[in-house]
Order: sequence, then C-alpha cells, then structure tokens
Amino acid sequence: MIERRTLLFGSAGLAAALPARPQAPGRTYRIGYLGFTASNTADDLRDWNGFVERLRDLGFSEGRNLVIEQRFAEGRNERYTDLAVELVRMKVDLVVVTSGTSARAVMAASRSLQIVTLSIPDPVRAGLVATMARPGGQLTGMSNLAEELTPKRIELLKLVVPSARLIAFARCRSCSLTAGESPEAVAAMYLEHERAARALGVGWLPLDVDSADDFVNPPELPMMQELIKQVKKGRFILLPITDETRGHGTHSLPAIWGGELVKFLKEIP
Repeated sequence: MIERRTLLFGSAGLAAALPARPQAPGRTYRIGYLGFTASNTADDLRDWNGFVERLRDLGFSEGRNLVIEQRFAEGRNERYTDLAVELVRMKVDLVVVTSGTSARAVMAASRSLQIVTLSIPDPVRAGLVATMARPGGQLTGMSNLAEELTPKRIELLKLVVPSARLIAFARCRSCSLTAGESPEAVAAMYLEHERAARALGVGWLPLDVDSADDFVNPPELPMMQELIKQVKKGRFILLPITDETRGHGTHSLPAIWGGELVKFLKEIP
C-alpha cells in the first residue's frame, strides 16, 4: 500500500503541478512540504523515500533541479498559518500538505499556489473542494475515505462472522482532529459507526489506541488524555515504544495492543 499510495500521489498530484520531462534548462523547482510533526519511524522514512523516488522518476531530483522545503508545525495547528505564509514568500511551485488544517492555511496565504494533499479525510466535507468529480480551485491529491467505509465493513464482518455479538473498533479520534475535522464532525462520524453496528444487532466497543512513538498524535500533546474524559468508563493506555511499534500505524496492529483488549473484555459484565 505504501508504494501504490506514493505512486498515485506522485503521478496525480505532482505531475499536475510540475511539468513532465523535459524541464526548462537550468531551472530549479521548489516544493514546500507542510507536516504536523517530523517523521520518526522506519515506516515514515520508507514513505518519504518513496515520495522522493517518485519525484526522481518524474525527472526531479534534489541537488540537480529540485529543492524541497520541509516545515513542521511541531504538533501545534496554530503554527500552520505562519509556516504557510513563509512558504508562499519563498515562491515555492507547490505545497504538499498532510491535513485539512494545513491545506486551509495555504489557501488563506495564497489563492493561486498549487496544493497537493497526502491522504486527508473527505475534502468535500472539510470544505476544501466543491465535489470529488470536479474539485476545481487549487487543490489536488489523495483523499482518505476510510471512515466512510466503516459501516460497510461492519456489515461485511457480520456476514463473514454471523455469530458476532460484539465488535471492537480500534480508532484514533485525535488523528481526525489533527487532520482538520471538527469535533462535531468526528462525533457524528463515530455515532454513525455505532448506529450501523446496532442496526445489525451487534454491540460496539470503540478503542482509542495510541503509542508513544506516534508522530501524528505525539504523547507530549495531551489530546488523548483530554478526549478520553468524554468517553463513559473510558480509559487511556499509552503503549511504550518497542521494536514492534510502528508509530502512528501501531493502532492497526492488534498483536501489540490485543492484551489490553482482552483485559478490558474480561471486565465487561
């Protein structure tokens, strides 16, 4: 999935904003990259290397005709505004963004600078584009509709395991917030998930999973600690960094946090 995502991201977004070979002789292109926090795991590095490799395939390489200006908000969404203005002043050719919040910051700084998104939530719901079929404006790239597919996944799971009576759902609530979703939209989305399960006669057990090496939701920012207070009988468990943890991707590896799930299930009356 890493390689395909990077390939689509590079060909669909970057090719739309940068010229295909051959480029103008002697011209150096400048790409801005606006991230939430700096990457810090092997998977992140593989992602980044795939991004740079795809640029090279398109004829752009650092040190020859390309400069990549990386800027990170250091876990603070309010920093995006100043960072976006800085990239605009540097006259970058386009900006790669990783969230709806950072995309809006670039749009506020410039109404003409091309923006390429990297797997953000529904851009229509976020108000970034008019429609998926005809987005218009200055934004292109990848969209992540994983949350919208959850009700269908619940239905399919029930078909495969008709005896299922309780479904545990590992999620990252704060990730949706840092990606630019409003608290109201996140709450409505998760309520829809629960309704889909209840409609099939299945119990719904949401699990907010996080690990200490998560660069999207770093533990030094007390987002999860505050959000868990809104969950009745909820608890927050921070998984320590090990050779098995994979940063933000840890929440999709039940072999790591499954033990905590077993403990929790045993406490259910």
